[in-house]
Amino acid sequence: MKKRVVLILVCIAVVVSIFLIKTGDKAENKVENTLEKSESVEEELVSLILKGNLTKEQKKEMLALLPDVDWQKGSEIRIDKNYDASSKIVDWLYSEAEGANIKDADDILNVIKTYVDSNLDGAYTEGVSAALGEIYIYDMENFVKALHQIPEAIKDMASVLQFEGIYTVQMHDVGEDMSLFLNSSILDEKEKKTGIQLLQEYNALCNT
Repeated sequence: MKKRVVLILVCIAVVVSIFLIKTGDKAENKVENTLEKSESVEEELVSLILKGNLTKEQKKEMLALLPDVDWQKGSEIRIDKNYDASSKIVDWLYSEAEGANIKDADDILNVIKTYVDSNLDGAYTEGVSAALGEIYIYDMENFVKALHQIPEAIKDMASVLQFEGIYTVQMHDVGEDMSLFLNSSILDEKEKKTGIQLLQEYNALCNT
């Protein structure tokens, strides 16, 4: 009789242990899934920015994420008393552009897409516009190479050139830059036409 009772108790203990292990695994998985889903694109970018010492590969990945940023959502995520997530991202982007760190056509394309395809508004729009102005100044040919991949953005980029004063305040010469595009060894013939079209759109804006 005693042996039977002991055997029953052992069986109960085993069943309870298995139940607790499975319950614990489910709870752990649930926490992990919640953590994975809780970090938005905006939070991920800010986390990397605050971490610092970013590699070139990390920066490329960050630029690739830019078109997916929800700027309105980011404006509601406070980083400190001076920054929300969206302003922190724009500040980082401008710093990279000003430091001539955005040169690859694919990276430039992602910044252009961010300007034309996302829900930018207000100061965020101005910040990305300023970054594009810096990128254009430092590497016009790769800027045009990137723009060729998204021709519907040509008018928007002409507006950026005008707004940022590239050919007024910055004192660049439209004629010289047309020659640069036409004689470029980096651009193919179709890309050269995109460069010329960009400057023609710029001239048209200035004459209206």
